[in-house]
Amino acid sequence: MTNEEIKRAMDELGIVPEDFLAVKQAVSFVEAKEVLQVLKDKARRGFKKAALRLHPDVGGDAQLFIQVKEALDHIESLQLRLPPRPRPAPVMHVTLVDHGMGAATSTTSTTYAGNTSGVYRVVWMT
Repeated sequence: MTNEEIKRAMDELGIVPEDFLAVKQAVSFVEAKEVLQVLKDKARRGFKKAALRLHPDVGGDAQLFIQVKEALDHIESLQLRLPPRPRPAPVMHVTLVDHGMGAATSTTSTTYAGNTSGVYRVVWMT
C-alpha cells in the first residue's frame, strides 16, 4: 500500500498518529501494553463501523475494504517486547604459575595451557 492508502485506511479505522505516539511515550512497559491494547480495541471498533459502509456486499468499495482490513490486521499483530538486559562483560585473570607451584585460587572456570618454562593459568569469572 502507498502512504496515501495507509493514511486513508487508518482514517477509516479512526486511528491517528497520536495513538501510536501514546504507546511510544508511555512511562512504563505495563502502561505501554495497556495503551497498545486500547489502540487495538479502537481499531476493531473502527473496522466494524467501516465494514458496514465499505463491504462489497452492501455496495461498498472492495479495494478500500481490503486495505482497511489489512491495516487492522497489521495493528492487531503489533507486540511490545522488553529490550534484552545487557550482560556484563566477563572478567579474565591470567597468572603465571612456575611449574604448578603457585598460590591456589578459588575459581568457577579454569583452563590450563602448559609450556616448557611454566604453566599459564587462565581464570574466567562471570
